[in-house]
Amino acid sequence: MSDSGLARPEAYVRAIADVDCDEGGYLSNIPKALSILGLTTPYRYEADLALEQLEAAVTHGKSAIVSINSLVERRPHAIVVDGIEGGMVLIRDPLGEAYKVIIEDFLCLWNGKSVIATS
Repeated sequence: MSDSGLARPEAYVRAIADVDCDEGGYLSNIPKALSILGLTTPYRYEADLALEQLEAAVTHGKSAIVSINSLVERRPHAIVVDGIEGGMVLIRDPLGEAYKVIIEDFLCLWNGKSVIATS
């Protein structure tokens, strides 16, 4: 959210998105939460997005929130995809730092569930 100039405490964002610290939440709740939090760009949830659709969504400087199957926790984990370029997926992980992975590795973990900008 800080990308769009909106600074909100993490606990406030979690409450709006109905995310439990231990149990997590549902990616499908994110578009409504982003709207409530004041983002003017409309977002939508997609349950089975294709890589080409994700690439198109992040091409114009809009980030996407996607769900991956975590190898560590053995449950879904949400990350931010900032772009896809040169065969690499540009990622920001709320549990760590920004990094890049090759598309093939990303596809092994991504479950297709995504929140993307609609404009």
